[in-house]
Amino acid sequence: MNPLQTNCFILIADSKGIIFDPSADNGNNVDRILKKCEGIDIEAIVLTHGHIDHISGVEPLLEHFEVPVYIHQTDQEYLLNNNLNLASQVQPDFTWNTKTEPLDEGQVKIGSFEFNVVLTPGHTPGSVSLFYQDAVFSGDVLFKMSMGRTDLPGGSNQQMRQTLDYFLNLEEDYTVYCGHGEITQLSFEQKYNPYLRGIY
Repeated sequence: MNPLQTNCFILIADSKGIIFDPSADNGNNVDRILKKCEGIDIEAIVLTHGHIDHISGVEPLLEHFEVPVYIHQTDQEYLLNNNLNLASQVQPDFTWNTKTEPLDEGQVKIGSFEFNVVLTPGHTPGSVSLFYQDAVFSGDVLFKMSMGRTDLPGGSNQQMRQTLDYFLNLEEDYTVYCGHGEITQLSFEQKYNPYLRGIY
């Protein structure tokens, strides 16, 4: 959705939908997202973390959908601080005016969908991964053959190592919908991702 190639996903089942990490940076608008949502009853917007390239499409979308917006409470401060959310580097006039709902850990029902929400810090303190059936929306912690940056405000190498160990030790295979780059399989990453295996 922007020069950083942020992935915005829409989870749809039985004509109900949830939008993950909508972006509208650097001249892009949300028309592509709206087109994908035609005929779908959008029930919520979910943010995996608080960086500008994952949140900047929220308020334009709320002009079309009256829905709650969820983010982990640890990352709520990112929405209001342009140094933390990195808008100061790419979109200095960005402002946030939307009330959010806390995205708690554990089994969480959002609209018609039920997720297992896991706090997976390292990229930001409040980064979460949302498991739904055989899928996981991992935000910017796990990528195909890579991992999220830890050198940005709030990043932590130690927390990222713990997060990667969590994914490495999961026994069930999941399709991983990453915040950037290609969709991948957890089993592939467990076998080949050098960051997940700690051999980088």
